Amino acid sequence: MAKSKLYQAYNDYPNAITYAKKAISIALDRNDHKNYYLASTTLGECYLALKNYELAYQHLVQAIQILEKMRHRIIGQEYEKQLFFEQKTAAYHAMIELLVSQNKPLEALKFADKTKARTLNETMSQGIIERVSGNPSVLMREEKRINLQIMEISRLLREESLKSQPSIASINKLNEQIASTRKTYLDLQSNSTILRPEFKDEFMSGESTISPGLKKALSKSHMAILEYVVREDGVYLFAISKSAHDTDISIKRYKINITKKELKEKVSDFHDLISKRSVSFMALSRDLYDLLIKPAENDLKNMTAICFVPDDILWNFPFQAAQGSDNRFLLEQYSIYYAPSLNTLSMLSEDIRPNGSHKNLSFLSYANPPVASKDSLIRGNSRRNAVFAPLPEAEVEVNKISRLFSKGHSRALVGEKAVESSFKTLASEYKNIHLATHGVLNNQNPMNSYLLFSDVGDEKNDSLLEAREIANLDLDADMVVLSSCETARGSIRRGEGVVGMAWAFLSAGARSTVVSQWKVDSTATASLMVNFYGNMFRNKARTRMTRSESLRQASLKLMKDNRYRHPFYWAGFIVIGNNN
Repeated sequence: MAKSKLYQAYNDYPNAITYAKKAISIALDRNDHKNYYLASTTLGECYLALKNYELAYQHLVQAIQILEKMRHRIIGQEYEKQLFFEQKTAAYHAMIELLVSQNKPLEALKFADKTKARTLNETMSQGIIERVSGNPSVLMREEKRINLQIMEISRLLREESLKSQPSIASINKLNEQIASTRKTYLDLQSNSTILRPEFKDEFMSGESTISPGLKKALSKSHMAILEYVVREDGVYLFAISKSAHDTDISIKRYKINITKKELKEKVSDFHDLISKRSVSFMALSRDLYDLLIKPAENDLKNMTAICFVPDDILWNFPFQAAQGSDNRFLLEQYSIYYAPSLNTLSMLSEDIRPNGSHKNLSFLSYANPPVASKDSLIRGNSRRNAVFAPLPEAEVEVNKISRLFSKGHSRALVGEKAVESSFKTLASEYKNIHLATHGVLNNQNPMNSYLLFSDVGDEKNDSLLEAREIANLDLDADMVVLSSCETARGSIRRGEGVVGMAWAFLSAGARSTVVSQWKVDSTATASLMVNFYGNMFRNKARTRMTRSESLRQASLKLMKDNRYRHPFYWAGFIVIGNNN
């Protein structure tokens, strides 16, 4: 394979093809799936460069099929599944380029969406299957128990392998335990498929990129979807829309000529300027608007809402703070929300809960748990996450929001009462969950990121609710709001997007999350959140605003206050998931 890749790098495609074919022959003899995938991908890329589209398609399909088989064998380990796909999107990206070259935007979009939120979609799909089955709780609990068991054995295996003198006997024993537990997991999955196979087909096949429910949402809400695919040498933008007068979905594709490296620099610089409250952000804001949004301006005419499906570094770009040539922020023109993928959005938008399963309890909130160490306080700093400073504004925030809901249907646990064990017990019973506590991001291992709870009188837990624990909860919430710092952030992984708090809550069963993209100001956030909930719940159900419009109106109100005109104050929070 090394010779083939070398010839390919020098655009010597005939020799690259010759050596790739030899590599395939060797891989087949050795049953070497990895090199078979790499060689097939290289062949597809070479034939694509030579404009031999038929052979390019044939080899790229082979590469993708073997990749999916390899990935399917990684049983029950979300972390390993995420890592597996990180360096293996080349075949998908080549297929997207091939289909774009053939003017097949819908087919290209399907493959683009297959490179996003893979593990999340599978976890959500399984949850849907369990939820519509006759006895979901037993299967879900058992699957999560086995998942945790596999993760723990894998952790022990990694630790043993990294020792200076690892024990071969221990490694062999742990490998045997993993193999046995994986078999148990496979048997369980086979049983769950029998329950409602049609849901397995619909949600896990990846063929329902634009589902009937999504088409309905597009036509009713004057919404456009902008989905991005970031490649090393450029970015593809897919603009999806449907006006009230059209019968078909419109899918346009645009090529944005910027390298991944250049894009990363621009987005990172812009994020830093906004999060540090710099006044020199406007030029870069307009530059990024022209680059990422302007190509689709005609597709946004007569639209009132945009759903962004970012890719790679674009998860760190606050689209709502981009400015057009008229210097207006995008949020001043459209309500904005985000989705990990079209398939994710489709699943989150379809309410497939059985009759009678809707929650009656409306609002559960936790705020301002006491700080464990007085030495860690930083006084005079009102940013949330300021080394665990107290959050008195958060306490006022949740008390005000609670009053919007019927008496007996909301519960606010503040201060010492905001304990982790209480949340784990109560969370599954509520439609709307609001957590105004400190959040700590772990960039190295995002599933170890955590929310801080009170440690007073909670002997069962450590007061740190980690993302991995959240993902294993059984939620049925319409919305989870995390009004602490950087809860939209995490580790950006190819094939998955941002893995962190928002990912964990969606995986656990939430249909939408409201999270922050940087370290937010506590006082401004309290005002924003009270107005956000007021916009949603003061009106009768039939006249309520969508989540993104509620957030937009709350942000615009904050923007009018001269103290909070800078995007740092009003653009930090985003809606991810179902917008209705």
